[in-house]
Amino acid sequence: MDALKLVAGEAPVADARGLSLSPAGAEAALRAAGWLVLRADCAGMEGRDALFSAFAAALGRDYFASNWDAFADALVSLAYDEPSAAGYVLVMESYASLPAGPAVMFEESVKDAAASLMSGHGKALRALLF
Repeated sequence: MDALKLVAGEAPVADARGLSLSPAGAEAALRAAGWLVLRADCAGMEGRDALFSAFAAALGRDYFASNWDAFADALVSLAYDEPSAAGYVLVMESYASLPAGPAVMFEESVKDAAASLMSGHGKALRALLF
Protein backbone atom coordinates (compact mmCIF):
# COMPACT_ATOMS: atom_id res chain seq x y z
CA MET A 1 0.00 0.00 0.00
CA ASP A 2 1.22 3.42 -0.90
CA ALA A 3 1.09 6.28 1.64
CA LEU A 4 -0.62 8.60 -0.83
CA LYS A 5 -3.45 6.10 -1.29
CA LEU A 6 -3.95 5.94 2.48
CA VAL A 7 -4.38 9.71 2.77
CA ALA A 8 -6.45 10.03 -0.41
CA GLY A 9 -9.50 8.38 1.14
CA GLU A 10 -12.27 10.06 3.07
CA ALA A 11 -11.41 8.53 6.45
CA PRO A 12 -9.33 10.86 8.62
CA VAL A 13 -7.84 7.93 10.55
CA ALA A 14 -6.25 5.03 8.66
CA ASP A 15 -4.80 1.87 10.18
CA ALA A 16 -1.48 1.18 8.46
CA ARG A 17 -0.47 -1.65 10.78
CA GLY A 18 0.24 -4.84 8.93
CA LEU A 19 0.81 -3.09 5.61
CA SER A 20 4.12 -3.20 3.78
CA LEU A 21 4.73 0.45 4.61
CA SER A 22 7.00 1.80 7.32
CA PRO A 23 6.43 5.04 9.22
CA ALA A 24 9.66 6.41 7.74
CA GLY A 25 8.61 5.39 4.23
CA ALA A 26 5.20 7.00 4.66
CA GLU A 27 6.78 10.17 5.99
CA ALA A 28 9.23 10.43 3.09
CA ALA A 29 6.56 9.83 0.43
CA LEU A 30 4.14 12.31 1.96
CA ARG A 31 6.75 15.02 2.46
CA ALA A 32 7.80 14.58 -1.17
CA ALA A 33 4.17 15.14 -2.18
CA GLY A 34 4.00 18.39 -0.19
CA TRP A 35 2.24 17.17 2.96
CA LEU A 36 3.27 18.41 6.39
CA VAL A 37 4.07 15.33 8.47
CA LEU A 38 4.05 15.26 12.27
CA ARG A 39 5.37 12.07 13.77
CA ALA A 40 4.90 10.68 17.28
CA ASP A 41 6.12 7.43 18.79
CA CYS A 42 3.52 6.11 21.22
CA ALA A 43 5.82 3.46 22.72
CA GLY A 44 5.91 4.06 26.45
CA MET A 45 3.22 6.75 26.41
CA GLU A 46 1.14 6.24 29.49
CA GLY A 47 -1.66 8.60 28.65
CA ARG A 48 -3.01 11.83 27.36
CA ASP A 49 -0.38 14.16 28.85
CA ALA A 50 2.47 12.27 27.17
CA LEU A 51 0.60 12.42 23.86
CA PHE A 52 0.02 16.17 24.24
CA SER A 53 3.71 16.72 25.07
CA ALA A 54 4.79 14.76 21.99
CA PHE A 55 2.54 16.82 19.73
CA ALA A 56 3.49 20.12 21.33
CA ALA A 57 7.10 19.24 20.46
CA ALA A 58 6.16 18.10 16.94
CA LEU A 59 4.27 21.35 16.40
CA GLY A 60 7.26 23.34 17.62
CA ARG A 61 5.37 24.67 20.63
CA ASP A 62 6.53 24.68 24.19
CA TYR A 63 3.03 23.91 25.35
CA PHE A 64 -0.66 23.90 24.59
CA ALA A 65 -3.48 23.47 27.07
CA SER A 66 -3.80 19.85 28.13
CA ASN A 67 -7.30 19.11 26.93
CA TRP A 68 -8.75 17.53 23.83
CA ASP A 69 -10.35 20.74 22.54
CA ALA A 70 -7.00 22.52 22.66
CA PHE A 71 -5.40 19.57 20.86
CA ALA A 72 -8.01 19.76 18.07
CA ASP A 73 -7.56 23.55 17.89
CA ALA A 74 -3.80 23.10 17.52
CA LEU A 75 -4.40 20.72 14.62
CA VAL A 76 -6.79 23.15 12.93
CA SER A 77 -4.23 25.94 13.36
CA LEU A 78 -1.91 24.04 11.01
CA ALA A 79 -3.82 25.74 8.16
CA TYR A 80 -2.49 29.09 9.44
CA ASP A 81 0.95 27.85 10.49
CA GLU A 82 1.68 25.93 7.28
CA PRO A 83 -0.77 27.20 4.63
CA SER A 84 1.26 25.96 1.66
CA ALA A 85 1.13 22.30 2.71
CA ALA A 86 -0.89 19.97 0.49
CA GLY A 87 -2.39 18.50 3.66
CA TYR A 88 -1.46 17.44 7.17
CA VAL A 89 -0.58 13.94 8.39
CA LEU A 90 0.01 12.59 11.87
CA VAL A 91 2.19 9.47 11.68
CA MET A 92 1.60 7.49 14.87
CA GLU A 93 4.25 4.85 15.55
CA SER A 94 3.60 2.01 18.03
CA TYR A 95 -0.01 3.19 18.25
CA ALA A 96 -1.15 0.00 19.98
CA SER A 97 0.97 1.09 22.97
CA LEU A 98 -1.29 4.09 23.60
CA PRO A 99 -3.87 3.31 26.33
CA ALA A 100 -7.42 2.78 25.04
CA GLY A 101 -8.98 5.92 26.56
CA PRO A 102 -6.53 8.40 25.07
CA ALA A 103 -6.52 6.46 21.78
CA VAL A 104 -10.30 6.84 21.42
CA MET A 105 -10.15 10.54 22.27
CA PHE A 106 -7.20 11.07 19.91
CA GLU A 107 -9.14 9.57 17.02
CA GLU A 108 -12.26 11.63 17.81
CA SER A 109 -10.18 14.81 18.03
CA VAL A 110 -8.53 14.06 14.68
CA LYS A 111 -11.93 13.47 13.08
CA ASP A 112 -13.27 16.77 14.46
CA ALA A 113 -10.18 18.72 13.39
CA ALA A 114 -10.22 17.07 9.95
CA ALA A 115 -13.81 18.15 9.39
CA SER A 116 -12.98 21.73 10.42
CA LEU A 117 -9.88 21.88 8.22
CA MET A 118 -11.72 20.54 5.20
CA SER A 119 -14.78 22.77 5.57
CA GLY A 120 -12.89 25.91 6.54
CA HIS A 121 -9.68 25.59 4.54
CA GLY A 122 -10.13 22.84 1.96
CA LYS A 123 -7.19 20.94 3.48
CA ALA A 124 -7.06 17.30 4.54
CA LEU A 125 -5.89 16.08 7.93
CA ARG A 126 -5.09 12.40 8.29
CA ALA A 127 -3.69 10.18 11.00
CA LEU A 128 -1.82 7.04 9.96
CA LEU A 129 -1.64 4.46 12.73
CA PHE A 130 1.41 2.18 12.70
